[in-house]
Amino acid sequence: MRRHAIVLLVLCLVTFTSSARQQQTSPQTPPALVSESHVVLISVAVRDATGKNVQGLIKQDFTVFDNGKPRDFLLFPSDNASPPPSVVFERNFFSNRYAAPAPRVTAILLDSMNTPMADQSYAREKAIKALQNIPLDERVAIYSLGIDLKVLQDYTTDRNLLLSALNSFTPGVPLSANPMTSSSAPNSAEHGGGKSVLANVKGPAVRMEEQYYLQRRIDVTLATLLSIATHITGASHRNSIIWITAGLPLRSDDDGRVRRALDAINDANIALYPIDARGLSLDPHAAIDDLVMQSFADSTGGQAFYNRNDLDIAIQEAMAAPRSTYLLGFYLEPADMDGHFHKLRVSVDRPGVSLSYRSGYTAISNPNARKNNKEPLDDELLATQDSAEIGIDARVTRYNPQGKKSLKVSLALDRTTLRAPAHGNKTTLSELFAEIGPTGQTVARITESISFEIPPPDRDPGFTQSIPLQDGAEKLKIIIQDKASGRTGSLTVPLASVGSN
Repeated sequence: MRRHAIVLLVLCLVTFTSSARQQQTSPQTPPALVSESHVVLISVAVRDATGKNVQGLIKQDFTVFDNGKPRDFLLFPSDNASPPPSVVFERNFFSNRYAAPAPRVTAILLDSMNTPMADQSYAREKAIKALQNIPLDERVAIYSLGIDLKVLQDYTTDRNLLLSALNSFTPGVPLSANPMTSSSAPNSAEHGGGKSVLANVKGPAVRMEEQYYLQRRIDVTLATLLSIATHITGASHRNSIIWITAGLPLRSDDDGRVRRALDAINDANIALYPIDARGLSLDPHAAIDDLVMQSFADSTGGQAFYNRNDLDIAIQEAMAAPRSTYLLGFYLEPADMDGHFHKLRVSVDRPGVSLSYRSGYTAISNPNARKNNKEPLDDELLATQDSAEIGIDARVTRYNPQGKKSLKVSLALDRTTLRAPAHGNKTTLSELFAEIGPTGQTVARITESISFEIPPPDRDPGFTQSIPLQDGAEKLKIIIQDKASGRTGSLTVPLASVGSN
């Protein structure tokens, strides 16, 4: 029986006054949920015996247990709550200080690193079929994982763009556990299915090389899932990653790296939906890989799909699963931060229902410590919504020096979101200006590190940057990182809204 798969961010000081920021309407009312560092979110999918989502539940229908003890909690508003009115800015002015709530999104990760090439091709065909039948309002992005992570299509509801991205996807060569293995399947040599030219060599050098490639697959895959998850924002609802793969050669988590990655994915309110593209199989090793996928799904409140050849239906079911969930949450006090893993259990006062939700959380004092706050600014290009950790106001205009199309970008940064220097009055920022094309690809970029003196309290620090405008660019992404604190702010400027002086 055949097994198949796909798996899945100058210097001229300027000053802006607050009166220039809005042309009309007042700032938005804050959403009901304020995502703080000590909140534990639990997205719960409730299904009846037929698999249909159960609607209309209220807080009193739920009970939450934290390490076996009942825990008081809040039931946050659903995705269907009316969004606050948008803020309208004056012409050529943009800001991340009044960002609208992010819509629910789904990321599809096509995992070439861990999937045989033939299975990648089959899974692509099934994914194309699935996307032809998804709801018109479904916002989807498509990524591929090979040697590195690539954005095949940024988040969109345009089916034609999504289908074009899938049609242009070329299966990549998997990273074999042993680079000398004759089989392209990453798991075949590990399971005896591929014959290595070094098969008869018994020595520590071969074992070390095999272990290196196995560990690299695990590390890169975990980093990829975490990178996508932590940049899908929108804590008021559950987002999902559909990970189409042939599985990871993961047999233990002695150093806790898998648990830390899953904790961070849960903190981002993301559910993982692994889909085994190999289909039906009697291979006992495939069953072990499927257990790993099941563990990832169970830990994040998602669902694993394996031992089935209807991958298109599996993809559609994975997309539909998060559309009707209940968001529960509770805030942790300092005394709760014991550094240990807490097991969660949720029950519903309804007979015959099944629940899907995260399996637990780790009570650490700063969940953000799981993320490297010195991460490359490029990672912010994956974000589905602008970050206001650093407040950014920008005036962007088109101009043509010497006949060359360019953008003039004047920035003002909210001084209250920058960390004051420990000594002196100078601070250092990293800047990334990226021009983004229609599929989410970066068509041009400028990166630099700058140091400057913090201006007096009545002014925000600011800079001006001239950027050559490339053909095909549809968005300008501005990403600023405060090197002292690791805080990152971002602002997306739709170039269609930018005019001349």
